[in-house]
Amino acid sequence: MNTIDLNERVAVVTGGAQGIGLATAKLLRSSGAKVALWDVEPGALADAKYALNDDVLVEALDLRRAGMAGWAHPNPYRRSRGARWAPVLRAAR
Repeated sequence: MNTIDLNERVAVVTGGAQGIGLATAKLLRSSGAKVALWDVEPGALADAKYALNDDVLVEALDLRRAGMAGWAHPNPYRRSRGARWAPVLRAAR
């Protein structure tokens, strides 16, 4: 179905524990990406991790307070400075 090669890429999926987010995470994994799931529901995250064969990083975060749903940054997380992401992660705790 997908012909995009995402090997050696990392994707963070917010709201990734169920529904469209989980389906997106599955598609990303099947394309070779390493995936991190962020969601507000710890139990749903555990189920999602199991559904993806434990091959994902999961983190229970509430990004609704961050006011940044759909926010994108042109630099990959691993190459950006932590200061760029600090407001998002701080608001999510």
